[in-house]
Amino acid sequence: MVGSGTAIAFIRGMSGRWKLILLVVAAAGAWRFGMVRRVDFHSLARSGANLASGRTTSDLQHRAQHDLLRRRLRNAIDQYRSATGDNPTSLSDLVRQGVLESSDRHDEWDHELQLETDGQQVLVRGAGPDGHRGTSDDWTLRF
Repeated sequence: MVGSGTAIAFIRGMSGRWKLILLVVAAAGAWRFGMVRRVDFHSLARSGANLASGRTTSDLQHRAQHDLLRRRLRNAIDQYRSATGDNPTSLSDLVRQGVLESSDRHDEWDHELQLETDGQQVLVRGAGPDGHRGTSDDWTLRF
């Protein structure tokens, strides 16, 4: 019997294509033997694509955190606009209005976000994983 540590090490050493094959076989086996009622093939395809592309669980967690933050910011800005009839001038405006948590003023790497507005459009900028503004990993959300 192979120990779980040995199996995990073996799987980590596999190429993305073999990991995808293993994932499909495991899902099909679980479905076939009644361990799951249905297989979500869209999720399975995304998982397989992520494994094949070399994305790590950490990358996927950061992406999920970023998507959640983006939704929170959009909701907060929409609520602020509805309540005041204007755009916020800073993230602190959103916190003071009670539509954004203070912790949401930071990105998934805990770097402080910047909010800018030109009167019509609101831009929220993040410094990315390296924490330095003006580098290739920076990102901008437009609302």
